[in-house]
Amino acid sequence: MHPSTIYLLFFTLFDAGMSLTFVGYVPFLLSLGLSLSDVSMINVWFMAAILAGEVPTGIFADRVSRGRAVQFGIALHVIGSALYATATGFKTALAYEMILGFGASWISGAGGAWIRDALTRTGEEQRYARLIGTSAIIRAITILIFGALGSLIATRYGFRVIWICSAVIMLAAFVISLIGMTDIGNPILHPDARPSDRCQLFSQSVRALRTIPGLGWITAACMIYGLVLPFNHYWTPFFLPRVGTDGMPLLWIVMYGSLAASGFVIRRMVFDRSREILAIIVAMLITAVGFFLLSLPQAVWMSWVLVGVHEIGRGLFSPLVEIFTQHRVESAYRATYSSLQSLLTKIGYVLTLTAVWWSTRGLPANDETIQMVWKASGGLLLILIGVLWTFRPQRSCTPRA
Repeated sequence: MHPSTIYLLFFTLFDAGMSLTFVGYVPFLLSLGLSLSDVSMINVWFMAAILAGEVPTGIFADRVSRGRAVQFGIALHVIGSALYATATGFKTALAYEMILGFGASWISGAGGAWIRDALTRTGEEQRYARLIGTSAIIRAITILIFGALGSLIATRYGFRVIWICSAVIMLAAFVISLIGMTDIGNPILHPDARPSDRCQLFSQSVRALRTIPGLGWITAACMIYGLVLPFNHYWTPFFLPRVGTDGMPLLWIVMYGSLAASGFVIRRMVFDRSREILAIIVAMLITAVGFFLLSLPQAVWMSWVLVGVHEIGRGLFSPLVEIFTQHRVESAYRATYSSLQSLLTKIGYVLTLTAVWWSTRGLPANDETIQMVWKASGGLLLILIGVLWTFRPQRSCTPRA
């Protein structure tokens, strides 16, 4: 199969397995006796597991095999999802969450680097941006379908069954990675060049972060963007009393229909390098405005509109960051750099989740607590977007690779 087909098929299955658990994730943990503060703490450790693995797994991908790195990561997701079905409380959920986190660290840098260089080898590098847009559309539709399916399964058969189904789908993704993620996506080196050792790969990545215009700025933007994470964790308990069980599938359609619309926008965009930063800022603003206004009292229909606005911004942001970054990083250390950037991004996530955990300790799991967190996160995000715009790179951001 063509590398693009392998890439889309693998990540479609991966997203399907993940999204089965999305709607039931927080209610499942609450049913085990955890509080909203406990949920935040579990996610802090999830991010910590990713942090611990990011750079070593990226170096492995560039030094040994990007396909093998993805295979290790998806295997851990199979194991972690299957074990989650047996969770009995905070400690077991925490342990299984960390398995999933470590698995995610193997995939985060290697997957994108693999397809970027696979397309270069096949002479189709110009298709990369369009492929990322297509991937965003398919991802949104996949999450829409399998998120609703996961909600239905959880309602009829219980929360634990969604984790078993997730493990089965992850196993199918593992098989696809074994079949199709070959060495075609490994680093492209000069004929006389020798593969860099582990220290060189890391030092090259750090040097790129420091010297290539725009990379430090986009990393800071990604760290700041972690302020949207409280929406992920609290939207289900916030909207369930407002729209009821019957209304949740419709809300799901609004959310992921908006993400799919963003993917169509990415596919049709002409990537003018001089306006990439403006596009990223606009995507962040759309996200932040929708998020902040959700924390204010409004009619139910207006909250649906604001969710759609928020999700459109999020659907634009991630592909724009991926395209911006991959165009500027050299093949030899592409996965290592992606992992380094992901590591720094996750530090921002951990800071956000830790702040949420600290500020919600002992508070009841009700609307007032959720709206307080959303208002603080959304307001701070708006302020920091202004700071990012003020300190945006003024030098040319010409792609390096």
